[in-house]
Amino acid sequence: MAGRPRKFDYDGDDFYDEILALSMQGLNDAEIADALGDRFGQSLDPETFNCMKNGNYIGWNEEQNETRSARILKALARGRRKIN
Repeated sequence: MAGRPRKFDYDGDDFYDEILALSMQGLNDAEIADALGDRFGQSLDPETFNCMKNGNYIGWNEEQNETRSARILKALARGRRKIN
Protein backbone atom coordinates (compact mmCIF):
# COMPACT_ATOMS: atom_id res chain seq x y z
CA MET A 1 0.00 0.00 0.00
CA ALA A 2 1.49 3.31 -1.06
CA GLY A 3 1.26 6.56 0.85
CA ARG A 4 1.79 7.28 4.48
CA PRO A 5 1.20 4.58 7.07
CA ARG A 6 -2.12 4.45 8.88
CA LYS A 7 -2.20 5.45 12.53
CA PHE A 8 -4.84 2.89 13.45
CA ASP A 9 -6.19 -0.42 12.18
CA TYR A 10 -9.71 0.69 11.29
CA ASP A 11 -10.69 -2.81 10.19
CA GLY A 12 -9.64 -4.58 13.38
CA ASP A 13 -11.34 -4.58 16.76
CA ASP A 14 -8.77 -2.77 18.95
CA PHE A 15 -9.62 0.73 17.71
CA TYR A 16 -13.35 0.28 18.34
CA ASP A 17 -12.82 -1.55 21.64
CA GLU A 18 -10.79 1.41 22.86
CA ILE A 19 -13.51 3.85 21.81
CA LEU A 20 -16.00 1.71 23.76
CA ALA A 21 -13.77 1.67 26.86
CA LEU A 22 -13.19 5.43 26.72
CA SER A 23 -16.85 6.21 26.23
CA MET A 24 -17.65 4.03 29.26
CA GLN A 25 -15.42 6.38 31.27
CA GLY A 26 -17.73 9.26 30.39
CA LEU A 27 -15.37 10.98 27.95
CA ASN A 28 -16.84 13.17 25.23
CA ASP A 29 -15.84 12.77 21.59
CA ALA A 30 -12.97 15.28 21.73
CA GLU A 31 -11.57 13.65 24.86
CA ILE A 32 -11.81 10.23 23.24
CA ALA A 33 -9.94 11.47 20.17
CA ASP A 34 -7.15 12.78 22.40
CA ALA A 35 -7.11 9.74 24.68
CA LEU A 36 -6.59 7.30 21.82
CA GLY A 37 -2.96 8.35 22.03
CA ASP A 38 -2.60 6.71 25.44
CA ARG A 39 -3.28 3.31 23.91
CA PHE A 40 -1.94 3.70 20.38
CA GLY A 41 0.78 6.32 20.73
CA GLN A 42 -1.00 8.79 18.43
CA SER A 43 -4.19 10.67 19.05
CA LEU A 44 -6.74 11.85 16.51
CA ASP A 45 -7.65 15.44 15.93
CA PRO A 46 -11.14 15.90 17.40
CA GLU A 47 -12.42 17.29 14.09
CA THR A 48 -11.07 14.25 12.25
CA PHE A 49 -12.72 11.93 14.77
CA ASN A 50 -15.99 13.80 14.26
CA CYS A 51 -15.73 13.34 10.48
CA MET A 52 -15.02 9.65 10.94
CA LYS A 53 -17.96 9.27 13.31
CA ASN A 54 -20.31 11.06 10.93
CA GLY A 55 -19.24 9.09 7.85
CA ASN A 56 -17.64 11.95 5.93
CA TYR A 57 -13.91 11.40 6.44
CA ILE A 58 -12.10 12.28 3.20
CA GLY A 59 -9.41 9.64 3.77
CA TRP A 60 -11.95 6.83 3.38
CA ASN A 61 -14.04 5.78 0.42
CA GLU A 62 -17.85 5.66 0.63
CA GLU A 63 -18.02 2.04 1.77
CA GLN A 64 -15.33 2.56 4.41
CA ASN A 65 -17.12 5.66 5.70
CA GLU A 66 -20.36 3.73 5.99
CA THR A 67 -19.00 0.67 7.79
CA ARG A 68 -16.40 2.37 9.99
CA SER A 69 -18.74 5.19 10.99
CA ALA A 70 -21.36 2.63 12.01
CA ARG A 71 -18.79 0.80 14.16
CA ILE A 72 -17.69 4.04 15.85
CA LEU A 73 -21.28 5.07 16.55
CA LYS A 74 -22.11 1.62 17.91
CA ALA A 75 -19.09 1.68 20.24
CA LEU A 76 -19.96 5.16 21.49
CA ALA A 77 -23.62 4.25 22.05
CA ARG A 78 -22.80 1.02 23.88
CA GLY A 79 -20.28 2.72 26.14
CA ARG A 80 -22.49 5.65 26.96
CA ARG A 81 -25.49 3.42 27.57
CA LYS A 82 -23.45 1.62 30.23
CA ILE A 83 -22.79 4.84 32.16
CA ASN A 84 -26.27 6.35 31.78
